[in-house]
Amino acid sequence: MLGLGLMVCLTNMVLQPVISLYVAQLQHSMDSVALHSGIIFSLGGIAGILSTAAWGTYGQRKGYFRAMSLAFMGAGACIFLQHFPSTLLGFAALQFLFGLFFVGANPAISATLVGETPADFRGRVFGIATTANQTGSMLGPLVGSCISTFFGIQAVFLVMGPVLLLIGVLLWQRYVRLS
Repeated sequence: MLGLGLMVCLTNMVLQPVISLYVAQLQHSMDSVALHSGIIFSLGGIAGILSTAAWGTYGQRKGYFRAMSLAFMGAGACIFLQHFPSTLLGFAALQFLFGLFFVGANPAISATLVGETPADFRGRVFGIATTANQTGSMLGPLVGSCISTFFGIQAVFLVMGPVLLLIGVLLWQRYVRLS
């Protein structure tokens, strides 16, 4: 769960160093690029606000590993597809969809940590989980900037999409398919 928490934060932050450049590329100008980038980056958070309670409910009803699997697979598909739009609006819509799926991983990870950890150790586990999240937040921009430096901005989407899809499929095979 700690590794998954790290990957959630890493993936969320991988786009941070390149989003303004990608927005400028899509709109063919630097005009208002900071504003447009900020709005688009925020769309994932807005989508998360709108869907996080539904993900928590889904996890309670259908199982947290099922929720995690679907969240990672949906987010992986959406981030992969962000490679293809030729317009700012298309990219923004996919960023919003990414946020709808991606936010589903956090409540499932937290609920699993609570369920699998003895009550007298939960404080330490959540402290360690915070460390994993912060590590992901630190590594994400580094990974994104390295990928974009060596392979181009759009390669970030082509790399991170399959990584998230793979995580979702592995979770499904290991925990959902067998239950």
